[in-house]
Amino acid sequence: MSTVHERKKPRSFADVSPRLLTPSSDGPGYNQLTFEGVEAERQEVEIENLQIIKQPLTRKTEHGSVWGCTVEHQQDLWHQEDLGVFVLHASTNAEMAQALKLRVNDLLLVRGVPWTQRITLRGGNVQTINHLNVTDIHVLSRAPRQAGARRQH
Repeated sequence: MSTVHERKKPRSFADVSPRLLTPSSDGPGYNQLTFEGVEAERQEVEIENLQIIKQPLTRKTEHGSVWGCTVEHQQDLWHQEDLGVFVLHASTNAEMAQALKLRVNDLLLVRGVPWTQRITLRGGNVQTINHLNVTDIHVLSRAPRQAGARRQH
C-alpha cells in the first residue's frame, strides 16, 4: 500500500517567516517628527473577505523585491459595508507574501496601513484608489486549483 503525503499549504506570514527570516512589518518600525497639522501615524486596520481579482506580482527593485496584488471586498451577512477594491503592497515582507503562493479568487484576511491616492483625470473627474501596505496576510480559503493538463504527443 502506498501512503499519500499532503504538503502543508502556508496560510499566513507566520507559516512562512521561519524559512525566510525577514522582518514582520512594512513600515511602523521608526517614528519621524511631523509638521503641525500633518497626520503623525496611520492606524493599522484588519479587513477580511478580500478576494484576489488580479494575479499577485513580484518585481525586483534597487532595494529588494516589491509584491503587489489587487483585491475586492466581498460582502456577507455580517459585513454589509462596501469597501470596494484595494491594491495591496508589500516591500519589506515581499518574500513572505510571495511564499504564500496566492492565486486569483483566494479569500484573505489582511492587516496593514491604508492610504488613498487621488488621480485627476482629463475631464476633471477625480479617481480614488485605495491602497494597503500589508503587515500580515492570512488565507481564509483557497480557490480550487486546476490540475495541469498534460500535452498529447
